[in-house]
Amino acid sequence: MPIIPDSNDHAAASTAGSQIIDYGDTYGGDLRQNIVGGRGNYNTINVVNHNDRSTLGAKGFDILSKHISKNALHNSGEVSEQPKCHPGTRVAILDHLSTWACLLTSPYPIQWLHGPAGAGKSSILRTIAQRLFEEGLLIGSFFFFRTSPGRNTSENVIATIAYQLALAIPETRQHIGEAVERNPIIFSLSLWDQALALIISPLVSVFYDPQFHSHKYPRVIIIDGLDECREQDKQSYLLRVLRGIIQFVPLPLAVLVASRPEHHIRGAFDLRTMNECSSRLGLDDSYQPDADIRRYLVDKFNDICQRRPTEFPSDMEWPSPVAIEELVAKASGQFIYVSTVDKFVSSPRHNPIKRLNVVLGAVSAGKQKPFEQLDSLYSTIFETIEEAYVTSALRVLGFLLIPRLNLPKHRYGYESHSPAYLEHFLEFERGDVRQFLFDLESLLTIRANRINIQFFHASLSDYLFDKSRSGQFWIDSGLIYADIVQHSIAHLLTWPGKHPLTWLASVQRWLTFPAEVGVFFVEYNQLLSSNTGSTLELRQAIEQCDFDKVIATLTKTNANGMKDICPVILDIAMHESQRFENADKIFLPKILRFRQIILERIPIYFSNIRLKSFLVCVCLAYAEGAPAVIGQFMNDLAEFLLSPTDRRVEQNKGFNLLENTRMPPLIAYVKPFLNDTEGKYFVNEVEYTNITLLLIQGMSRADRPSGLEYLASGLNPARNYVSNLSSNLMSSSDNQGKPENRPQSEFSPVLRSYIVNRISPYLFSHSIVRSDLVEETKMILENPRARFGPNSEFLSSMEAYVSRAGAESTSTSNSISAGPLDGVIEMIKAFWR
Repeated sequence: MPIIPDSNDHAAASTAGSQIIDYGDTYGGDLRQNIVGGRGNYNTINVVNHNDRSTLGAKGFDILSKHISKNALHNSGEVSEQPKCHPGTRVAILDHLSTWACLLTSPYPIQWLHGPAGAGKSSILRTIAQRLFEEGLLIGSFFFFRTSPGRNTSENVIATIAYQLALAIPETRQHIGEAVERNPIIFSLSLWDQALALIISPLVSVFYDPQFHSHKYPRVIIIDGLDECREQDKQSYLLRVLRGIIQFVPLPLAVLVASRPEHHIRGAFDLRTMNECSSRLGLDDSYQPDADIRRYLVDKFNDICQRRPTEFPSDMEWPSPVAIEELVAKASGQFIYVSTVDKFVSSPRHNPIKRLNVVLGAVSAGKQKPFEQLDSLYSTIFETIEEAYVTSALRVLGFLLIPRLNLPKHRYGYESHSPAYLEHFLEFERGDVRQFLFDLESLLTIRANRINIQFFHASLSDYLFDKSRSGQFWIDSGLIYADIVQHSIAHLLTWPGKHPLTWLASVQRWLTFPAEVGVFFVEYNQLLSSNTGSTLELRQAIEQCDFDKVIATLTKTNANGMKDICPVILDIAMHESQRFENADKIFLPKILRFRQIILERIPIYFSNIRLKSFLVCVCLAYAEGAPAVIGQFMNDLAEFLLSPTDRRVEQNKGFNLLENTRMPPLIAYVKPFLNDTEGKYFVNEVEYTNITLLLIQGMSRADRPSGLEYLASGLNPARNYVSNLSSNLMSSSDNQGKPENRPQSEFSPVLRSYIVNRISPYLFSHSIVRSDLVEETKMILENPRARFGPNSEFLSSMEAYVSRAGAESTSTSNSISAGPLDGVIEMIKAFWR
């Protein structure tokens, strides 16, 4: 490939008739006069002067016109029919480009406008090209387009620019035509040779013509969509040719180039010779794209309303401000999204209200394709990925874009969506993530290895996870969930492994990783157990998972594998058992081992009524659907029920439920023991009654010093059972058998609210009719609103209990109600037996 001379290269002299410009570059014109000009060092260009020019060049210009790409001009039918900037939008960037184009002495004659796919680069260049054309500042333009013949190759770029040059500066027309006549095969030579003969030499010739007024001539060349030129190597080469034109011509020319920020194009601008004479203009948030997009949407929707008033009720605000903001957020600053929405909604054959609802997801799209234009853009980009990397690229994108889930934090101190994190988590080689995503720079940006990968399009995930839109590039979210769970298990089993870093901060973050995995499993318990797909790798990971090792590993990091990770793995195993043949034989040992782990700790809770009440109330909270404040609820409940010794016992020998901010998945596996009528830990009606009385008495005495002190001093001595219950509550679980002094604790609003609204109604319905509880209930009902407010469900449950007492009926219910994992629990109970 010919090498374009740098600013410190001198053209070498040669024999008349041709001149060697640089290594292997030959200009085949008749060179007789030396003209010095250009930017930087002096460069010698030999130009022919003729006395009689009346007929020279006409034939050559006709030949030239047959070698241009007619549809690539800014005012061609094919280009001009495409949208320009919407009125009132992109004002700042258009003004910036207009000012730059007018400067005769700009230190940066090359301007690179770059941005992601669909950002509106071409609309901006179509607008500025028309503006400069009307102001007499445009030499010529070439708009590349990937699927348009003649516009997707660099073959005719120089000829097309030269043709427009002849029209913009008529004095050059004769020189251009003569160059073609002297060398009819000029169009088969390199782009640089063509530029020398058809652009540089004609401009140099007219510049030294005394009759040429240089201050009036056009000066800007526009190249749009450089990345859509199908010959990737020619994209960088064309940039060097354009730089050479500016360097060798003594006129202050300017070149505006627009493209996506592809690696090779960025690399070309990073070279010293290009970097020194160019500036970059990125379509980012600094130009407030959201404001422009909002204005575009409002104007377009108003236009629909004005053109079709009969389709909208007079009192209807359409679309709502919320809908506008949702579309703005989804656009992520990319105009192609809202342009696609506009085309779909404004279809004259369809109802715009219904169509917008389809776009917003409020109505099923059916066979409609609201994002056809956007999907075509995405598919075109994904088709550029090297075939060997497509599967890996989609796998990485799945991890990065999987909805409703964030990966465990702090893996080796890296951000969880960074290349380094993914390479460790997925066990890739260093540099693999960049390699896999190399061809997707127009959709995302990869910065430092430890920094999160950033996406330009919020709508990309919608495309990738919808098979009807992405087709061959569809990502199955179930397989991504399976991949995440499989690797999480693998990392827990191999932790601590070999740590790759040495500095303290990173080591500290690394040491917290198992704990982060625990939080991850708890937070996404339901999501993972219900959405994880079936893969052989996941099955093998579960089969090889050693619960004892997981529990031991997490205990070292102050996490709790027993209540967090193991139950989620079992939930997933339960779902997997419905998909794999003979899966029960594989997963049954895991179930049985976890059963044994629970049996080793559950007796602690049956050592006294305080711990038993605490466990039962937590299980009831799970059965009724865990509240958002479950962590505070459990701590407040423990503060009311448990002594300091009880809390230590629960933490060290029990399930350590107090360390959670969310409902521990373990509870789903504890409940079957409490429900098993034949089991040792079955909770019967008498025990429900004891727990109900304990909680109701605690709530009904607003002046109690503390829960235990009240129970010791405020009960009627005639109630023998309650006296025994009080003694039982006051007895410590330590070996001394002495009551413990507990700090005074309020019956917190969170605890009161949850007991009143959720737990007590269930407890009343499952308690036997017993005089102490009946009397306590009647006392509350004498002035219920003063104590508890107008809570109809709570009051109704107490009234029903008193009515049941009057009829001398008893409860027949004998188990805790089913919870969110009803089906799974039934399977567990079957395995238990």
